Amino acid sequence: MTISNYWYFAYGSNLDIERMATRSVEVYESVRCRLPGYRLVFNKKSSIVPGRTFANVIPDRNHEVWGVAYRCSAAAIESLDRFEGVSEGHYQRIPIDVLIEDGTSLNTQIYIACADFIADYGIPTDDYINLIIAGAIYHRLPEEYIHKIKEQITTLKMAGSK
Repeated sequence: MTISNYWYFAYGSNLDIERMATRSVEVYESVRCRLPGYRLVFNKKSSIVPGRTFANVIPDRNHEVWGVAYRCSAAAIESLDRFEGVSEGHYQRIPIDVLIEDGTSLNTQIYIACADFIADYGIPTDDYINLIIAGAIYHRLPEEYIHKIKEQITTLKMAGSK
């Protein structure tokens, strides 16, 4: 198989490199990057467990989402499409430019939740959050950003307990 230059921007549980391996996604290269003008939210509802949500990004000019761009093959992207439920309308994969640390723009693919799978409220599982945090630490995302994710989850859990 030839190496293709498909770049995929991961911001959720796919930050975890072991998760990518379990999804049969061979990564040829990875680079830390950020997506300005977007905010990380947990509003993609689960189709299996009511009240459970997954990561998503929404436009917000006052924020940015840190993640990692993986260079992988077309087959890897097709595998991710299956896991992300693209054909069932869970997420759509779209092209988007991210900025790597030196300020260079990189064209990537990103998964954004479709309208039918947006929840008004929900809480991700601890296991799911642990994948995101482990991946963020592994890829050395900014500590301040990781802290903000943890704060966001704490806020969601507190709101859910009321």
